[in-house]
Amino acid sequence: MTSKIYPHLAQLLGAYFHQDCYMDGDDDAAILADFAAKKPAAYVAATAREIDAFVAAHPHGLLAALNATFQPDIIIGETDVEARAWMDAAALALLQGR
Repeated sequence: MTSKIYPHLAQLLGAYFHQDCYMDGDDDAAILADFAAKKPAAYVAATAREIDAFVAAHPHGLLAALNATFQPDIIIGETDVEARAWMDAAALALLQGR
């Protein structure tokens, strides 16, 4: 279901932010830059839109929704505020990385 609604975001979180992702990049910014460099511009823009849509769809309980929907291998935050900040920064980094 997730891949049908948020396929680009699922790809980003599943394939780029996997359990060993920090062996591929020093930090989140490096991993996001790698994603943006390897994917077509339209794909990167779609990913940023999906991030924004997911955040907008979960004004409350964002962290729980992220964990339930994507089961990420990384910690995206310990509170909704931290998760929202991570997601917003990721979307911005993707758009600026092109």
